[in-house]
Amino acid sequence: MIKYHIDRNSVKPVYIQLKDQLKEAIDDGRLPPLSPMPHVTTIAKEAGVSLRTADNALLDLIKDGICFRRPKKGTFVQVKNVLVKKPVCGVIGYPNSRVRPLETVLYCGIMEAAARKGIMTFLFPENEDSSFPEEPEALIRRCDRGNEFDLKGIFLLNHHFETAFELAQKFPEKKVIMLNHRFDGYKEYLPNMAAIVNDDFTGAYQIAHFVLSEYRSEHIVILTNNLKDHNSTYSERCRGFRQAAKEDSRKIDHVITPTFAGKMEEQIEGAYMATRALLESDDNIDCVFCVNDLFAYGAYRAVESLGRQNKICVSGYDSLHTMTHYDIPTVKVPYTEMGKVGMEKILEGTDPMGITIKLSPEVVKV
Repeated sequence: MIKYHIDRNSVKPVYIQLKDQLKEAIDDGRLPPLSPMPHVTTIAKEAGVSLRTADNALLDLIKDGICFRRPKKGTFVQVKNVLVKKPVCGVIGYPNSRVRPLETVLYCGIMEAAARKGIMTFLFPENEDSSFPEEPEALIRRCDRGNEFDLKGIFLLNHHFETAFELAQKFPEKKVIMLNHRFDGYKEYLPNMAAIVNDDFTGAYQIAHFVLSEYRSEHIVILTNNLKDHNSTYSERCRGFRQAAKEDSRKIDHVITPTFAGKMEEQIEGAYMATRALLESDDNIDCVFCVNDLFAYGAYRAVESLGRQNKICVSGYDSLHTMTHYDIPTVKVPYTEMGKVGMEKILEGTDPMGITIKLSPEVVKV
């Protein structure tokens, strides 16, 4: 029941006072969506106003879209006043095609999946120096405090392993999806976590078998790097290279790591310097397996600079960077598919979590 309080001395017109009190009853749920509004005669009697004043209050609610009127049936509360939060997903990372092309490709996959599902995504930006301008936790809590959005889950485009665990612990109702990066501690994933990754071992194993059978290489080098936060992406690729070589009765002669490897130019230069130094000291090398394409391009430049491109095969991994003047066999990773699979995991409440999902890569032969 609504208790009306009309102040005859107020500068606010009586019908507006009446309208505001009816709207308050709608907002607090006393008059739920699609429920009938009190009849105009009931309002007039209980509020002590004229029928015209009561009707003007209802007409104003209709004009504002808060109520609607059905001929011969009365006035009802409009459905659109029900607060239905829109489902959204958060994305933590720094998608920049020049600085971090991998995160850009992953982000494109998420955006494509979101568009197909008709939901929005929020980018929780990260600075180029890997620091967050505002902590993701604060951004998530701010989103939850609002009345418009229902944050279903969070994607991590980068390898911030600890950040993923912290968010999963603090927000157990949110799904936390890590894309592309596989970690040594994956068996410890929390129930609301999942990783969508490339099957790095299989991709490396397949391309190594292709190279060894096609080029009949005997003296093999692996060019790799150490990743942070227990990230086992490259170690899985090295394991694939080694397994293929073992099955083909080949020996890994050297495993080298560039002295510096950060941004695109640095990775290429580091791979170039490390590979050239090794080739100058060992004339027998005829194959270089690289854990990513940037290393492969740098290694190929070193091979080319020594005029040995017809004697040494260089293979890459990622098929992420387009440098078409080098014909290097590589592995195409389903990066955009990761975002699509991750979106399904977030939106489908019945899917199991706490797992790692591996997607199959494709060998690109030349």
